[in-house]
This record gives sequence, structure tokens and C-alpha cells, in this order.
Amino acid sequence: MNDKTIKYWMGQAVRNRELLCALLGSLRAEDLESGLLCLSEDVLNRQLAPVLLSAASPFLHQFQISFANNMIFIDARGSAKQAGPFHAMLMFSVESLQFEPGSHLLRARYREDVRSLGNPAQALMLKMFAGNRGFLSQLFSAFSRKLPGITADGSVLSANLDLLPVASSLPFQHLKLRYLACDDGYLKLQFAFV
Repeated sequence: MNDKTIKYWMGQAVRNRELLCALLGSLRAEDLESGLLCLSEDVLNRQLAPVLLSAASPFLHQFQISFANNMIFIDARGSAKQAGPFHAMLMFSVESLQFEPGSHLLRARYREDVRSLGNPAQALMLKMFAGNRGFLSQLFSAFSRKLPGITADGSVLSANLDLLPVASSLPFQHLKLRYLACDDGYLKLQFAFV
């Protein structure tokens, strides 16, 4: 790393100090020393949810993530213009995570249950939007410019994280992650710097 890069990351750390303090406060030194990263659903819900809600405004109003039985559960509420308010429950099972220099790919199986909270006409519009492929599939197709590299086909979600700006940043170019498990309220990853 050169002087300019170090100064840039110092500025990012100061700009995001609340998130960093919350994240660091939830980690155990023993885990980090053994290369284990345990991310708490509580910290993600308090710190990540507001960022996601802000980015997805005005479509998403509520977002909660939980980790149990090697699954990632997402409970969200929002509003889809003419289709009205909805409640979405999503369940993900990570099949593979390839996060290493030169390749940042995620593949997960999922199930979705998206229900209208509006009137019967809005429920029909939401059902028509989802079609045979499902709500997530249609959503990622509709927002492909804002979410490049993320696709869903009704049962499998694939994400090429190289197409997202954060994956190309210097620290992530030297980080290797391996998915271990999701249980007891934690997402567990093995990490190494290469």
C-alpha cells in the first residue's frame, strides 16, 4: 500500500466510525487471531439495515436478518408503487462462496414467500409481477443496472461481487473468505490475507 491508499482508508474509517466501532465491539479477539470472523445478526440489523433501507427507499421500509440452522432468513416489508404494500420472507442456504483475489462469487439456494398487504387488485398486480420466475428474479432483472452481476432464477441466487465497487477496493483484493456456517445468530466465515 502506498501513502495515498493508506490516507484514503483512514478517511473511510473515520467516515464509518460508528459502523466500525459496532462491528469491532461485537468481535472476539480470540476468533480473529484464529482467522474466524463471526458477524452477529444483532449488529447487522442495527448497523446494516439502516444503510439498506436508505438505499432501497422508498420501496423497502423494514428489514431484519437472522441466522439459524445454517440458513440466512430475511424478513422485509415494503411498498411496490401500484402493487402496494408487501411482506417478504426469504430463506437462503449458501452453496458456495468464492471470495479471493481475482474472483468474488456467491451462489445460494433460496425460497421466497412474498405476500401483498394491499387490496385484492394490488395482490393480483404483485402476483403478476412475480410471474413464474418469482419476486427476486423479477426484482433483480428490473434493477440490473443498479445491481450488476446479481441474478435469481426462482431457486438459485448468483452474485458476481467483482461487479460491485467494494470488491475492487484494495483491502478486498487481498482478502480470502470461506463460508463456514450460519447458526445461533452468527454468520461465520474463515478469513485470511493473501
